[in-house]
Amino acid sequence: MTIQDKKEALKKYQWICCEVKRLSGEILRLQSIAERATTVLSDMPKGGNRESRPVEKSAIAIDKLRNILRTEQNRLITERLRLMGAINSVEDDRLRSVLNLRYIEDFTFEKIAVELEISYQWACKLHGDALEKILLT
Repeated sequence: MTIQDKKEALKKYQWICCEVKRLSGEILRLQSIAERATTVLSDMPKGGNRESRPVEKSAIAIDKLRNILRTEQNRLITERLRLMGAINSVEDDRLRSVLNLRYIEDFTFEKIAVELEISYQWACKLHGDALEKILLT
């Protein structure tokens, strides 16, 4: 894996965090809709077939969507944990800190330099060294 490939893989971490947050909100929104829709449902038998009960059909569709979103959310969380594990597997503390600040905390190189009390150039150099050390599959 090239250095550029590693950068791209690590940059996905922030996107994954945003996507997990978005999916969580979507799941909550669908759950709210389902709860409102199911309050009208009754266990009392009614005439007609299943096709004539739009509220029940909607609740079933919402439940299917919720399950799809949860599956995607779990996949993204697994990927996020994989990236965190790869960063944490870097043995050198300074290199691991640079990777955490850059990709987990989304710091710029300027902010990394200030945080670690080093020069901007040294932050860039450490970042390059860290990318060489990290093992991403």
